[in-house]
Amino acid sequence: MKEENQNVRRVNFQSIILIVLAIAGIGIIILLQLKDSPFNPSGKPLLEKGMLAPNFTFPGLDGKKASLTDYRGKVVLLNIWATWCAPCVAEMPSMEKLYQELKDEGFEILAVSVDESGAEAVSPFMEKHKLGFPVLLDPKGDIKNLYQRHNQEGIPYIELRKGKKYGEIWFETPCDMPFNPKPLFHLREWYESYWLQRKEHKGLHPYRFSMGPTALWFKFTLNDFDVVKKQLTTLTWKTANSNGKLPAIKASSDRIFWKYVEKYFEKSREMKRKIGQKVMFSDG
Repeated sequence: MKEENQNVRRVNFQSIILIVLAIAGIGIIILLQLKDSPFNPSGKPLLEKGMLAPNFTFPGLDGKKASLTDYRGKVVLLNIWATWCAPCVAEMPSMEKLYQELKDEGFEILAVSVDESGAEAVSPFMEKHKLGFPVLLDPKGDIKNLYQRHNQEGIPYIELRKGKKYGEIWFETPCDMPFNPKPLFHLREWYESYWLQRKEHKGLHPYRFSMGPTALWFKFTLNDFDVVKKQLTTLTWKTANSNGKLPAIKASSDRIFWKYVEKYFEKSREMKRKIGQKVMFSDG
């Protein structure tokens, strides 16, 4: 009976072509684009159901190039990621476990890194986390032109826009996976301190930091890109309770966020908080 179940599972996997874009058990889309390059102005996703997945070719950590078409006939989980992306880091253990369990059954993982420093950042990351699935390097972020899609339900989304002097972060997460408010507010406090040290930059302001239960936006100077990436790794997520219907999911996400907001600002008033000052209280 056990052997029969294994055969059924093998047939099921080999009969499906699965492309997964991004995190939280599924994966994360990371799009790197220039400020003067409008994001999908047509408003239509470049990939639609039934379309053949666009091919790509990138080098691996060993320098050898690999293409998506090399894996035709297999189940392929495509993960577009970066070492500085907190959701990406969080999903890696589950991806590794999945890879080790199914790699001999026609299943493959292609993790395309968009780290600008390439192997310099990715190699130590893979060693540190003891990851064995294949990694390809795309430091220019070219894969965005093939798999460019805006945030959809169930798919977290990060966009980094670069201008001549400033950069912008736009981060959306699904309604059923809202931000954990505590680290989100700590990030806000960090940004205020960041602004205090860079008052001479007219493009920055503490109120140019916008956040909500499932979205985050702020500007930074390009010289501080590494600092910003480190701060993003501090973000974590909660699970929204719902009955499966979208209005209930959103309502649950809102409750998680605004319950914390009420306590945060109550404590802020008590301590007469100033810009950049941290608020410490028990949020349990």
